Amino acid sequence: MTGREVEAAFVITAPDALMLAGDVAALTAVPGYALIAGPAQGIRDIHVDTADRALAARLVAVRVRTIDGVDWLTLKGPPRPTAWGAQERVEFEEPWSPDALLDVVGLLRQADVRLRAEPPTRPGPTTPESVLGTLGLVPIQRRETYRRPRRVVPLGDPRGAAPAEMDVDVVTYWFHRRDVRLCAVEVEVRCPDGHAASAAVTRYLLERYEPLIRPWPYGKLATGMVIEDLLARGALDQVLADDRMLRASGFDLIEARLARRVDAAG
Repeated sequence: MTGREVEAAFVITAPDALMLAGDVAALTAVPGYALIAGPAQGIRDIHVDTADRALAARLVAVRVRTIDGVDWLTLKGPPRPTAWGAQERVEFEEPWSPDALLDVVGLLRQADVRLRAEPPTRPGPTTPESVLGTLGLVPIQRRETYRRPRRVVPLGDPRGAAPAEMDVDVVTYWFHRRDVRLCAVEVEVRCPDGHAASAAVTRYLLERYEPLIRPWPYGKLATGMVIEDLLARGALDQVLADDRMLRASGFDLIEARLARRVDAAG
């Protein structure tokens, strides 16, 4: 299904990022809304691109996400900022299937991305990664996320529909040279009238935790690509803790690179 993703993202820059992430996950309410804990999730993501990075050039992302043994195929379009500090973009996400793959291929063609072959029309014993490989889409990033989701619901209505969701993440990027970890928080609009709830959570997080938490208007894919490049250059050697967690000064280096990319794209 194709829709629009609207979310605000933050990284945790506290000296003990895991402790602060636990503090955020323990929140039960913000002004006007209750935060209802859901089951923790283990998520694995594989992002793909063509050999000449045609998707990255168009600010398009394609990934396979595995949650509880189920594979999901996702395509995200270029982001644009919202009035309250989030990022909004087109998002297609469906369980992995031949039909979902055909839909993603169609969206890529609309973006003028040329693939090496036509997608198969029947499911086979091969993995999503190998099928994408036959199209010329190769892995460019692998990561694992431990996620603690929180439904954001109006106070007094804990069983009602959640207009927004807050996710507290511990993200591990898998690189050949060294793994890198960081803690992040995402606040996502879940329905058309969810902007107010998401904005309320966003304001509360900044008022309570800033500067130990900072807005991060960059996707996990772009962040990881810069981390990988800086890691290869040895530029992150002094900003990684013993547990591979990125220190606050490391985010300064990464954001400087990401901000230049945004300026160049604009």
